[in-house]
Amino acid sequence: MEQSTERVTEEILIGGDPEFFVTNGTGFISAKGLLGGSKEEPKKIKNGAVQEDNIMLEMNIIPSATVQEFNTNVAAILHEVSIMLHTKKLALVTSTGECKLDAKLQQLPEIFEFGCEPDFDAWTGDVNPAPDLANINMRFAGGHLHCSVNRALSYEEQRNLVQWFDLCVGTYCVLNDKNTTRATYYGTPGRFRPTKYSKNCMGVEYRVPSNFWMLNRHYYPKIFELAHYAMRMGLTNEFTTLSTGVHPKLVYTSIKERNKDLAQYIIRTHDILGRLVAGG
Repeated sequence: MEQSTERVTEEILIGGDPEFFVTNGTGFISAKGLLGGSKEEPKKIKNGAVQEDNIMLEMNIIPSATVQEFNTNVAAILHEVSIMLHTKKLALVTSTGECKLDAKLQQLPEIFEFGCEPDFDAWTGDVNPAPDLANINMRFAGGHLHCSVNRALSYEEQRNLVQWFDLCVGTYCVLNDKNTTRATYYGTPGRFRPTKYSKNCMGVEYRVPSNFWMLNRHYYPKIFELAHYAMRMGLTNEFTTLSTGVHPKLVYTSIKERNKDLAQYIIRTHDILGRLVAGG
C-alpha cells in the first residue's frame, strides 16, 4: 500500500486564561460563588469557559488561528462575562491586575487557594519554587497565554519556544505591563507550563504576562502577533544569539530586572520584532 508523503500543515493556535478581580462598585469582592466553574470543571459559556480561582474570575478564551479571530474571541468572552456580572450589579475590575486585600478579604479562606501544579523555568529547565504570599496582603491577576501547534513537542522544544516568548512577549510586557509587584512573584523570566491538549496537539502556557493586555483593546492584536511570531520562530529555530541578534542573557536580564531601556534595545535590534511592536 502506497503511503502518502503529504506534509500536514502546522496550525498555530493562540488562546489564554486571563484572570480578573470583581467589584461591587465600591471595592474589590471575592468571586467565590458568583458564576461557578472550577479548575477541575470550568463552566462552559457561549464564548469559552469561566471558573472561580482564588478571589478572582478566570476566563478560558477560545483558541484562535488569526488575529481577527483572537480579537473577536477576547472581546466576546469579556462582553459575555460582563453581562453575567451586570445582572448581579457587579463588574470586572478593568483598571488593574493587582489587588490589595482589605480587612474583609483577608478573612476569606479562598485567598489561600492556589493552583497546585508546578510551573517551570525555561532557562534552567527546573521547577520554579511556589511564590510565598503568606505574608503579603496582595493578590495578582495573570494573563497567561495558551499557545499550541498540531504536533508533538519534546520538553526541550517547549523550553526553546518559551525562550522565544521571552524575547517577543516578555520584553513587550516589560514596556507595557504596569503590574510590577506581580512581576516579582509571577512574572519572572521563562515561567511556563508544558501543555498537551490532545495526542497530536501540544504547546506551552506562557505565564509571564499579567492581565494587562486584556484591559485595553489596543493590546489584543499586539499580543496575538507577538505570540504567533514567537511560536513560528520557536518551532523552526533554536534560541541563540545568531538566530535572535541579541545575547540570550540580555533577554533574561531585561525581564528579571524589568529593565525598559534594555527591553527597547532588544526589540529594536531584532528587526522583525521591532516592526511588530511598532505595528508595521
